[in-house]
Amino acid sequence: MVLSTQLRSRLLSILARRSFNTTALRQEVHPVYAKMKETSKLYQLNNGLSVHEKKGAADKVALGAINVSAAIVLGWTGYEIYKLAGFDKY
Repeated sequence: MVLSTQLRSRLLSILARRSFNTTALRQEVHPVYAKMKETSKLYQLNNGLSVHEKKGAADKVALGAINVSAAIVLGWTGYEIYKLAGFDKY
């Protein structure tokens, strides 16, 4: 009985405090979330570029480096297959 009275009085005080705060304050968004939203707006623009080129020159350099390295790997793979087939002995 004593426990339920203490619990009731504690809950009543909490509910009384919360009932006076009926309007929620508008809080600012986290800076990382705001930056992510700005970045996503950049990707939504329809400027004729692919997704891999939307952020500018750094993306173009990275895409070029990936394409060059892919070409090197494909060429090297072809050469290794050529060597494994034994055509370099003739």
